[in-house]
This record gives sequence, C-alpha cells and structure tokens, in this order.
Amino acid sequence: MAQTYGQLIKEARCYHDPPISSKELATLLGVSPPFITDIEKSRRLPSLDKQKQIKQLLACNQYPEELFDDLAANDNPDIRIVAEDIAQSLRTTPALREMLRTIRLKHLRSEFFSVSPSVEPFNEAKYRALMDGLECSEILSNPI
Repeated sequence: MAQTYGQLIKEARCYHDPPISSKELATLLGVSPPFITDIEKSRRLPSLDKQKQIKQLLACNQYPEELFDDLAANDNPDIRIVAEDIAQSLRTTPALREMLRTIRLKHLRSEFFSVSPSVEPFNEAKYRALMDGLECSEILSNPI
C-alpha cells in the first residue's frame, strides 16, 4: 500500500479500470506530464483544486478518498494542513478538539487505541471517562 501521496497516485492510476497513463492523467487535469511525474516522485504536491480532481478521478474501494486526503496532508510540510474530513470535524465538534488535546497532553500512544476498517462512532461516555483520568487501556477493555 502506498506510503506517500505520489505513490498513491501512481498505484491508483495503474489500478484504475482501465489503467490511466500519466500522460492521460495530465491531459484530464490540464497539466503537463512532467508535473504528474514530479507528483509521483514526491517532488511536489498539486494545488488543493488539483488534489480534488485527482481524488475524483482515481478514488475507488481499493483507494478511498480519505487515503488521498491523508497522504496529501502527510506529505505537506505545512503542519496546518490536515485531511479535509478531519478538518471539518475539528471545526464543528468542540468535544473532538478537547479529546485530541487531552490525548496529546496525557502523552497517550497509538497502541492504546484500536483502529479497524469499521471504526466505531465517537463515544461520549468513553471520552468523559478519559477526561476523568482513567487509563486508556481500562476504557478500551470495558466498552460502554
């Protein structure tokens, strides 16, 4: 599985049915073929508008839209850039912002959290328990 945005673009266009060449992708996006090569070799990132176009053209079950957003944000040197769906959730959900800050301040590590393809929805009770000082392992081992 792709580790960078450029790798994702190359894999997704080759996986596409029918496969899309870098030249075809460049034509569809209205850019030059070397621009696509630069993206795939992680030399540059496209503008947000071009990222949306790429996502619309190449996203599928194997390469979901969120993966395009996550890898583009991860490859961006500007730490203020985050995936669009995450940014929207953070803007509109104060409890989510508070939870993330608490996790950061308590130095909780990723192994305390289980991530699966079917991520369970935000659980207010688990969040409140975390805020009250329970250890993450206790919260996750006792579903509420």
